Amino acid sequence: MRTPGSIARIKTLLVASLLISGLAACTKTSNSNLTPEQRFSGRWKWVLTTGGFVGVHITPTDVKHDIFYTFNSNHTYKIEDGSTIKTGTWNVGVDSSTAGLKFDTIGMSGGQPFIYSFSNDSLFLNSYCCDNFNYTLKVQ
Repeated sequence: MRTPGSIARIKTLLVASLLISGLAACTKTSNSNLTPEQRFSGRWKWVLTTGGFVGVHITPTDVKHDIFYTFNSNHTYKIEDGSTIKTGTWNVGVDSSTAGLKFDTIGMSGGQPFIYSFSNDSLFLNSYCCDNFNYTLKVQ
């Protein structure tokens, strides 16, 4: 039987582990000195889509194929989605139109921009317009 003291220790350990995990997630990597263009450049594998109005959670296993994004240093891109290949141009910018806040964005061939962020080997593309889907990509 657990005593009130052991429950308090478990709660303290849980809070401490969450704080340590949160701080570890915020550490900078050597990639932080690169420009956004340099960080985008390369081949990325799609690993997860979440969000939308119904709260989807879709992985490559769900769609039964991989999707790859290649961002080239000359600002061209290629998306390989099964047998479909889409190409175009990309650019990074800052959107400051939302309530005075500034967001780093990427636009691809005139489509809706995405707010982007990097964490270690992952790229996060977050839609803040229209469908509100969020995409996670891993560098290859």
